[in-house]
Amino acid sequence: MFRLTLIWTASLFLFPLLLAQGIWTRRHIEKLPEARSPNEGIAGGKGRPIYIVGVGDSVIAGVGVEWLSESLTACVAGKLSSKMNRSVAWAAYGINGERVSELIKRVPQIPNKEVDQVLVSIGVNDVSRLTSISCWHFEIAALIAELKQHFGVPIIFMGLPPMGVFPGLPQPLRFVLGIRAAMLDLILVNATKQHDDILWSGSFSQMDFSNPAKILVASDGYHPNRQACEISSEEIAAQVIEANLHEAW
Repeated sequence: MFRLTLIWTASLFLFPLLLAQGIWTRRHIEKLPEARSPNEGIAGGKGRPIYIVGVGDSVIAGVGVEWLSESLTACVAGKLSSKMNRSVAWAAYGINGERVSELIKRVPQIPNKEVDQVLVSIGVNDVSRLTSISCWHFEIAALIAELKQHFGVPIIFMGLPPMGVFPGLPQPLRFVLGIRAAMLDLILVNATKQHDDILWSGSFSQMDFSNPAKILVASDGYHPNRQACEISSEEIAAQVIEANLHEAW
């Protein structure tokens, strides 16, 4: 963290340029819509359906894919169904642009009946809107507490993606936001390690979005596309099974 903090502090000398690039990017980056409903479905298999709920930002809202049935939550349900030969139901409650402070307030309104697993994607908007490190520490802890109280089931947090390689961002803004994302992600990793029933998934944060031979970003150069969701969901399903979080299902 010290090295990341040092680089971040040094980059603040570029603040006027970064601010100008940020304004330009917001005005000119392609604005993709949230994926089309329905926001719930079921993957076939045997037995009582396992129920997975996705909450959080644009990844859960399906920005980057056409239908929510192609989004990360649905893909995870499909992979778990295949690996476990179980019926897996899913529902996605995502909002494009959501920050952690906003998700904390929204959690109590999300349906929680018979939920078995929660998938969370949050943080990218806290990076781009410069949520302070101290606030991120506090709000991640508050979010975890709120999720555990509301759902009372195992939780998987998506690691923040490597924003430093997003082709939709200009340099040096791309590099600087990549450093900031890595800082927030490290805090998220440490927060999840304090709980036996919470996983951190590096399936996005360790994905090579810059590989030209394997396009994993949507047309805006910013959001994961369907292929990225498929690859990530394979790793998440394997994590859940390896960690035995599914034993009570």
